[in-house]
Amino acid sequence: MTSVAQAAVDRLRRHSPADFHATLRGSIVQLEVLSAAGREWLDENVESEGWQWLGNTLCIDYRLWAQLQDGIIEAGLSV
Repeated sequence: MTSVAQAAVDRLRRHSPADFHATLRGSIVQLEVLSAAGREWLDENVESEGWQWLGNTLCIDYRLWAQLQDGIIEAGLSV
């Protein structure tokens, strides 16, 4: 991705009302935390190991995604 395109993506994410951004990467879902409320919810509701984190992004097996997404939506957060 070019630096101009990356800057545009970064700008959109900063102004996004979403709490998370999910990306499917083969058998892994990368769940980027976009809000303090999202991070607080993850800390309270999801057990994770340090190696699952890439910066502010939690990486999980795609088979766990549906259950995690349901929990996020039930908590009133958005993806």
